Amino acid sequence: MNLRAPRWLAWFLVGLYFSLITIGLVLQRITQTFLLDLDFSYLLLISLALGLLTIVGAIIVWRLPGHLVGWLACLSPLFGAMNVAVFGYAYYAYIAYPGSLPTSDIFLIWLSGSGSSIGLLAALFIFLLFPTGQLLTPRWRIVGQTAITAAIIFALVASLEPGPLKLLPLLSNPVGANEPLWAVLEPIMWFTMLLFMITFLAASISLIVRFRRTKGDERQQIKWFASAAIFFPLSVILLTLGAPGSGFGIIWVYQLSFAIQLLVFIGMPVAIAIAIFKYRLYDIDIIINRTLVYGALSTVLAIVYLVSVALLQNLFRSITAQGSPIAIVISTLLIASLFQPLRIGLQDFIDRRFFRRKYDVEKTLAQFGASLREDVELEMLTRNLMGVIEETIQPEHISLWMRPTD
Repeated sequence: MNLRAPRWLAWFLVGLYFSLITIGLVLQRITQTFLLDLDFSYLLLISLALGLLTIVGAIIVWRLPGHLVGWLACLSPLFGAMNVAVFGYAYYAYIAYPGSLPTSDIFLIWLSGSGSSIGLLAALFIFLLFPTGQLLTPRWRIVGQTAITAAIIFALVASLEPGPLKLLPLLSNPVGANEPLWAVLEPIMWFTMLLFMITFLAASISLIVRFRRTKGDERQQIKWFASAAIFFPLSVILLTLGAPGSGFGIIWVYQLSFAIQLLVFIGMPVAIAIAIFKYRLYDIDIIINRTLVYGALSTVLAIVYLVSVALLQNLFRSITAQGSPIAIVISTLLIASLFQPLRIGLQDFIDRRFFRRKYDVEKTLAQFGASLREDVELEMLTRNLMGVIEETIQPEHISLWMRPTD
């Protein structure tokens, strides 16, 4: 199987997320009208937090292209970005500057709130599958199946709700059902919403059950993730109850839901990052190591190259009264000679700063290798060897067997 395409697809989703967010925020800034009447700084902050989550998802996909948690982390924020972009576009094209941009009923149907349920569905499956990418037991499959059914039915029914749009009340739903039909559909919408909330709570419970059943590093990974994400279902329930069009419209509940969501959206990618770095989640520390090394190396070499070209060009210009291609040649040779020493130095610095245990192990092995030239006594060599094994591998028991001499 060619894994290159899925890996690049994940980073394409990252680029798509930031493109949609940029378009939406710019258009909303121009019109000075923001999604859900939220403050612009809040929208920017929560957009950056969700962007960090989609980047973490792309890193997971790069290491494990078939891992569902990585794909869900990439996709879940994308639906929020679509809300921001479609809202900004629709307000600009329909209200602020009518006729300035092409319009379509698809934008208005999306703003009815039907698209948000699909994004929440992706978040729900992160709870069900983290960190292994597998359900806790096959019995939990019914939770996923029920959530998918409820989310799809809710999205279809919500798209037919007549009257003002959920996310843009100044406009009406162009495909809204008539009153007799909506009288039948409205109870279905509320029932599927309640059913979806129940499945979300069930997914949160599965995370708690998984935590109780696991041990070691996986238990620590779940602990960090759950400490940040466990309040997300609560924020969704509060948002549903406090929304102006919900029938309750409790303003402080509505505001509290956004405050909790902000903390959750910041905490989730940070928690996953801690699991990656501290507890070797998905063994991504190797990728992070290489990214830090070669990213820093490329930056340093680029700076050295540009500075050397500029200085040498000025030097040759002062001597010959004109620029010279010799400066480019000398700079290229300089970079070639600096590459390996810089790479080794940066690798050593990053291992010491970010991967201390690996650095200490390599340092211990290097010292032991150097001591082999001096140790001639068998007892001293045996003691040093067992000390190195205990320090680097940390086994519960060490035994050394030596063949008796004839």
